[in-house]
Amino acid sequence: MAAGRGHAGALALGAEPLRREVEQLATRAGINLEGPGGPSSPPAARETAPGAELGLTRRELEVLRLVALGRTNREVATILFISEKTAGVHVSNILRKLDLRSRVEAGALAHRVGMLDAPEAS
Repeated sequence: MAAGRGHAGALALGAEPLRREVEQLATRAGINLEGPGGPSSPPAARETAPGAELGLTRRELEVLRLVALGRTNREVATILFISEKTAGVHVSNILRKLDLRSRVEAGALAHRVGMLDAPEAS
């Protein structure tokens, strides 16, 4: 509930840095800000997120960004509060979906689509 109130307050004030931080915290903690009674970010903001055109899930985009920043599966798992094995599955799915051969290619693609221009989630 506190995360939802903080998110609603940030939206009402137009405090974009705070809104992003609350959304990142909620994502890492597995809190759904869009659930019953929970506020949601404006649809336009979600549609224009860097990397949205890649056809990946929100979680896969988070993993891709961390991989592009040079994080290991263990570091990705720690940052996103998931297991190392789950992080590895996400990386494999990303490479398969984007028809890439390596984490380096994934990082280069993330850079090209502007995913590294936004503030880091960790």
